[in-house]
Amino acid sequence: MRVDHELVQLLGPEPVDLGLEVAQTTGEHPVDALATDLLRGHEAHLLQKQEVLRDSGPCHRELGSDVADGPRLRRQQLQDASPGGLGSSGEGVGHEDTLVVTNAFVQGGAPVLVDRHNGAMPDHPRTVLVTGATAGIGLESATQLGMEGHHLVLVGRNVDKLERAASDVEAAGASGVDTLLCDFGSLDAVRGLADEVLATYDALHVLVNNAGTVHAERTLTPEGIEATFAVNHLGPFLLTERLKDLLVASAPARIVFTSSVGHYRGTMDFDDLGFERGYTIMKAYSRSKLANVLYTRSLSAELADKGVTVNCLHPGTVATDIWDGAPWFARPALHLAKRLFMISPADGGRTITYLATSPEVDGVTGEYFENNQPKRPADLALEDEVAARLREESARLVELD
Repeated sequence: MRVDHELVQLLGPEPVDLGLEVAQTTGEHPVDALATDLLRGHEAHLLQKQEVLRDSGPCHRELGSDVADGPRLRRQQLQDASPGGLGSSGEGVGHEDTLVVTNAFVQGGAPVLVDRHNGAMPDHPRTVLVTGATAGIGLESATQLGMEGHHLVLVGRNVDKLERAASDVEAAGASGVDTLLCDFGSLDAVRGLADEVLATYDALHVLVNNAGTVHAERTLTPEGIEATFAVNHLGPFLLTERLKDLLVASAPARIVFTSSVGHYRGTMDFDDLGFERGYTIMKAYSRSKLANVLYTRSLSAELADKGVTVNCLHPGTVATDIWDGAPWFARPALHLAKRLFMISPADGGRTITYLATSPEVDGVTGEYFENNQPKRPADLALEDEVAARLREESARLVELD
């Protein structure tokens, strides 16, 4: 069995001995989760498997033609024992608290505390919007949030998978489950998703941006944008910008981005954001995850006095379908690593759930989390000028009004 030299480099100076022959190739792999979680001491990872050491993990979403134009709402609103149904207002969906979850990274340094309501989340059911919710850590987190009794809004790109996910979350105990169809590889679809959310819900308390992808070969979206950057950063950026006023009006509220330790390897070239020159799967993925962290920090500063916290996380090295995007010659090693070293999607999902609802992070904003603890991100992720330039370029690319 052979494994790419880049994979071995990512495992650190003392890689796990899997009996693999190192192939001197130039390709890179979507192994930033495997890389940085297996990296620096695999023994510790094995000993702490029960401890949710999380990997980089957006749920895998490839571009495809099976998504209808615009989002589609599936309403499975359940009534509770209180008069008028769910929520503190007794007026049902659209009037109850809303929780929406996204995926990205957050700023390092000391936590910044928001003032309004001290950022504390109410303890009655909220509405949670989770992107990338049909598989992997997105589905696991949505199920966990359903077990807490919240109202879930699940976003995915496949109708059948959304239906199955909704059934699972509903069975877990969610007070309500809705589904919305959206392919984050299309900015028009993301605009349609935002329009549907704004037209349907009067409140939104948590937004989880968890949808993500990798591509072994450079791929373009219908708008001509490199697909990894479009799906992992520009789509969540556009959705969050469109929904942030609703989140502010619903405060206290939270925004959560699923990012990755891969951001430490990221670069930011504003003259070639889409890697027209020198594309590799890891370079593109790491840049998109760095963008998550930069945007998280910038947005957290903007919303700090408005009762909305913004944080991002590395979910751990999770055995999800994201690895299916690796080159064929890396897959045998990744398959073995899934069995030996990676954590379960349920454990990875708990890192999202923690930032979405835990009282332990009430009022904490602008942070990048690993293992449910704030950690200093890459030095480049702390540069405010770079973050400001990224927001300008992102707004231009998505044609933000």
